[in-house]
Amino acid sequence: MSNWEKLLPMVQLSLNDRILGRHRSSSFACIFTRRLNTAHDYININIRRVLVEVLLEKNRKMVEVIYPTLEERSKEKAEKECEVANKKGRIPSEVLLVQTRVMKTVNVWQSKL
Repeated sequence: MSNWEKLLPMVQLSLNDRILGRHRSSSFACIFTRRLNTAHDYININIRRVLVEVLLEKNRKMVEVIYPTLEERSKEKAEKECEVANKKGRIPSEVLLVQTRVMKTVNVWQSKL
């Protein structure tokens, strides 16, 4: 395909609308505090404007309620993944400090990455 750059914005949008397993939310919803609009022709639709106060309240709720909840879900998911990895013996026996740099080799012929 010679015009791949024309498709890139749509690919990025669909990736942003994908529900992530770590916190069970889409990136779009986390950023804009709403779901992505469905693909319709919005030319003849009267779009209702939202008051600034309503937007500020939504953002306040996101900061105070939603973001901490997403962080907690993400931590729980990471802990479960660590437990599974520990049971399989895939990590070193010594405890690694936070922000310790590690390297992983990936066999590109067998990996799904």
